[in-house]
Amino acid sequence: MNESTAQWHEFGMEWKEHVAFLPPIAATVVAFVVSYYGAQLAREIGERRAVMIFFVSWAILHFIWKDRNTNFAHISSLAIALLFVGLIGTFPPFWHLLKGS
Repeated sequence: MNESTAQWHEFGMEWKEHVAFLPPIAATVVAFVVSYYGAQLAREIGERRAVMIFFVSWAILHFIWKDRNTNFAHISSLAIALLFVGLIGTFPPFWHLLKGS
């Protein structure tokens, strides 16, 4: 192992070993949302889809990455890019610019 990247290797291994607690947290989030909103969630198709997509995404990612060596630099970059897109997408002045008003 290269001495200059030893700390990154250690960080990656620790991350890989301790990230297993995230899927139960995601399942708890979904269970809370379902129990809190109840019948309202059944009526609101957009919110219901969001909850289903969130939970299914976690399940898919878990099965894809559970036994693989992952490139955390690539994943982190992608996550930051998606976070930026999400923030821009929910920022109202951005949509006003697109409307041209």
